[in-house]
Amino acid sequence: MGEENPAKGRPSSPKQRPDAMGAIRSPPLLSTASPIPFLDIG
Repeated sequence: MGEENPAKGRPSSPKQRPDAMGAIRSPPLLSTASPIPFLDIG
């Protein structure tokens, strides 16, 4: 019983945190880096 509590809270907390940060950082980083270099070259 004690192992199920920490096991569920550990993977759930760290998994949701990196997932949200990675998804938010991925699109904004690519979006900002794409339009900036493209506009500069064009």
